[in-house]
Amino acid sequence: MTRVGLFNDPDQVAEDLVPAVLAPAGEMLMDALPPFAADQLVVELGARVGLCTGPLAVRAHKAGARFVAVEQQRKLLAHVPRAAPLRIQAKLEQLPFASESVDHIAANCALLTRESSSRRALASAFRVLKPGGSLTMTTLLEGSFEELCDLLVEACEQASLFDLQAAVLDGRDEFVVEQGAVDALFETGFRHLSTGVAEHAVLFPDGPALIADTFVRRTALALVMRAHTTLPPEALARLSRAVDSYFEDTDFVVRIRLGVFRAERPAQDVLAPPKGM
Repeated sequence: MTRVGLFNDPDQVAEDLVPAVLAPAGEMLMDALPPFAADQLVVELGARVGLCTGPLAVRAHKAGARFVAVEQQRKLLAHVPRAAPLRIQAKLEQLPFASESVDHIAANCALLTRESSSRRALASAFRVLKPGGSLTMTTLLEGSFEELCDLLVEACEQASLFDLQAAVLDGRDEFVVEQGAVDALFETGFRHLSTGVAEHAVLFPDGPALIADTFVRRTALALVMRAHTTLPPEALARLSRAVDSYFEDTDFVVRIRLGVFRAERPAQDVLAPPKGM
């Protein structure tokens, strides 16, 4: 059985998640950030191995702002660059900052990572932001890995792996919808400012190349099968044959859709109306 990664291994994050997902999302994040100012407090949530930490720390330092990097997992925190003068291990749902004390929050694929994600981390970010403070976040969007999911569903059906097939279908439906992210921001109390969407593609010449790729085996499949931690070799083999059958004369494309959302805590908090109104 192939062990599917759970994203708490620094090497896996650096080798698989960074190049295909976090790096392009990080570029979107950095481009969307508002300007920092002297004496402001800038906080990065979900620093992981520190892809955005260095650039954020430099930008904050040049503006005369203070910068703090927050990571939930101790294994990953050790890899956050020392460019961040203050690195904190903390749960995103329980941020260790006083209410209304933070000016800017940046989160690269750390908040609203799934359509059913808990809103507690988003509410925690809202709590610590000052009125007028900004939130800039990126996330994987609906449509990511769609072709891969379609072929994997077919492969599972042919192998009579119906539980796994259901997990793939459920996982595909769990990617964040753009409007769903906007609604979550509004329901938490944020004012949505803008949304940007970009598509990133990883190409594979054939089925064997696809299933041999560590990003696919350890990361892409884990992202679409949250309920399963193992993948039978038979499913991988059938997936490989399906790629060669349907994409014999062209590269197989693993598409990754990314969104960047800018929001702010209003100067005067406005409660969201009850659903249904």
